[in-house]
Amino acid sequence: MPTHYLLEQRPSGGEVAVGSYGSAAASGCRVDLIDGFRLRFHDRAVELPLGAQRLISYLALEGSWVTRAYAAEMLWPDSRRRQAAANLRTALWRVRGQGCEDVVWTAPGRLALADTVAVDIQHVAKQARVLIDAPVGQDVELPAVNAETVSRLSTRLLPGWYDDWVVWEQERWDQLRLHALEAAAEVLLCRGQHLLALEASLVAARSELFRESAHRVVIRVYLAEGNWGAAMRHYQDYQRVLRRELNLAPTTAMDELMHPLIASHTPQ
Repeated sequence: MPTHYLLEQRPSGGEVAVGSYGSAAASGCRVDLIDGFRLRFHDRAVELPLGAQRLISYLALEGSWVTRAYAAEMLWPDSRRRQAAANLRTALWRVRGQGCEDVVWTAPGRLALADTVAVDIQHVAKQARVLIDAPVGQDVELPAVNAETVSRLSTRLLPGWYDDWVVWEQERWDQLRLHALEAAAEVLLCRGQHLLALEASLVAARSELFRESAHRVVIRVYLAEGNWGAAMRHYQDYQRVLRRELNLAPTTAMDELMHPLIASHTPQ
């Protein structure tokens, strides 16, 4: 299922959406999907039943217009077609019943999340890509990274949701955020912010146990701090788990990183 976190959604083909552009622009609506579903309307928390939450979440992640039939099938795959369509109508009614008429745009046979609704994952994903694409070094302008950035990248998408369309998106988000956490740790390491760099790299390493690139960043932070014992212990723990679980050894890149430390502590 294609996903476009940053794609703008606008009515096309001469169809009229429910809610004009002007009223949608003043909607003041925000949807959060990271660390669970939350909907706010003009700073008011809106409580919705699960079916309505799933509809808004699906449209936010889909990022474009979808047919009603396809949305109903994706959201209620175990229901008959007529029942799934009825469930979709009920979910839409629940959303509008909370005074959020401009959250979902509808057109004949289609619907989409209004493009003026702020979605947290769009913003955080954009930050993540900036971090991943940014060159890192002493002579370049480094992107902004702070504790809030690390915290948002450390959090899963819609935890506890197991629908097929969610699981695929969770995996996609996890890969993006883990790459971004490693990149954030590199930036922080370059700035000498070792504690926050360590937090970012440890989250990445613990989120995916065999992710050697994250473990290498952890070790580099320890070495930069002069914590040789912590670096050696982390390396040995990773080496042991890799051998026990996969019968593999660390890569040449890891060996090269550890070689000066191991050589300096090897009896002559």
